[in-house]
Formats: sequence, structure tokens, C-alpha cells
Amino acid sequence: MNPTCFEQIGLVVISHGSRDPAAISEFQSLIQLVKKTHPGIVEHGYLEFESPTIGEAIDHAYARLIEANKTSPEKPISLVVLPLMLTAARHVKEDIPKEIQKARHRYPHLPIYYAKHLGFHPKILQLCQIRIEQALLDLPGLNRKETVLIVVGRGTSHADANQEVQRLTASLGERLGLADGIGCYADIVSPLLPEAFEMACGRSFTKFILFPYFIFTGHLVKKVQEEAEQFQEAHQDCLVKVAKYLGPDSLVCDGLIDLFLQRHL
Repeated sequence: MNPTCFEQIGLVVISHGSRDPAAISEFQSLIQLVKKTHPGIVEHGYLEFESPTIGEAIDHAYARLIEANKTSPEKPISLVVLPLMLTAARHVKEDIPKEIQKARHRYPHLPIYYAKHLGFHPKILQLCQIRIEQALLDLPGLNRKETVLIVVGRGTSHADANQEVQRLTASLGERLGLADGIGCYADIVSPLLPEAFEMACGRSFTKFILFPYFIFTGHLVKKVQEEAEQFQEAHQDCLVKVAKYLGPDSLVCDGLIDLFLQRHL
């Protein structure tokens, strides 16, 4: 990546935000990775619970772009806003675009581009598979043909976003050679995780790999882990292994940078 090509192209990464300090710390670790990888201006903002807000992050990026433009006024400045989200629900479709539109009114001469959410990016699929493979390695001798993959997404009122979790589950189950795959949700919509366990038991399965489809920790990840522990305690004849969520991994950073390049170039 040629640093001079990106000196006057800003990147603003938007996270959901969390009341959990560990989740905020993980997001900030990812932003540090992005800054090491991307030679241009990088700012970050939150939808809720934390600051800077999306509008403030865009304002900070704009101020830095104006400063950078003083040394190379012949180069046009622009900005890419990227939602650090795994599915395209209300935040991706409504909340962030509203903030971008407000920023376009504030800075009518600044081109502001909106990048895709992470979703089915190949780097994310690769990391999902790595996390599940790591969990399987902790269980030597486990017969994959007798094991069910349960993928737990956030859950939303947007049906197409929920369907993304189902597509991911089917893809991962096939790639990993597991007996079956069940997609479920941590909140809002059925099937919830306890229902997914019931569905799997109804098919006479007793071995489960549980994958929390989240980038960062937080109350929903912890809820998933607690529900898995509760099920295991109540069903001693079953085996439940919880895989690690994605985390601030370099593959997440690579996917983010790739989406930035796709949107801007």
C-alpha cells in the first residue's frame, strides 16, 4: 500500500459501542491495528454508550484532512465511513446513513463514501472457520459427523440480517464437515440459543460446537456463554464446546481495509 496515495483519504470506523469496558478495549485494539496497516487518517466513533459519536468522529477526520490538504492542496480530500458490523440491520441501513447525511450537509464539498459492512467478507469467513477449528482441536477424537455447529448471531428485527446468520451457519457447517448446523440468536428473535439446543437434541445429537458470531465481547457474548454452561449442567450426557468469538484479530483488520479499498478505489 503506497502511503502517499492515502494521505488525504480519511477512514472513519464505526462500532456499536458497549457498556462493557472489555468490549471498548478490544475495539480500540483493533483500531490500533488499522492505524498500523492504513497509512491515511483513521478516526473511530460509536453508535451509543461511548464517545466520540459518529458525527464527532467525522468532524475530527475532516479537521485532519483540511490540515493535511495545506501541504498538498492539489490533491482532493475524501472520506470513507465503514460500519464495523457483521449483519446489515437498522444501524447499517438507517442510523449510520442518517449521520453521514448530516455530515454531507455540514461539509458539502467533502465526498463521503459509505462502505459495506463486514458480513460475508472472505477474511471474516476465514476467521470464523479458524475459531471453530480451534475449538474442535480442543476435543481430540471428536467425530465431526456426530457433531452439530450452533452459530449464535446478535438477533434483530430485520429478517434479511437474521438470514445472513443462517447462510453463514450453512456455509461453515459444510466447510467443516459437521453433521448439521443450526443458526440462532442471542436476543430479540427466535430461535434463541435454548431453542437451538432443543432442536439439536430433538434430532438426537449430543455433541455441540457453539460459535458466538460477534466481533467483540460484551453482555450478549457473556449471555451466550452462561446459557451454554447452564445447558451443559442440565445435560451431563451432552458435550458443549464454546468457540471464541472473532475478537480484534488481524483478519478483521484485513477485511476492514479491503472494504475501504473497494469503496474508495
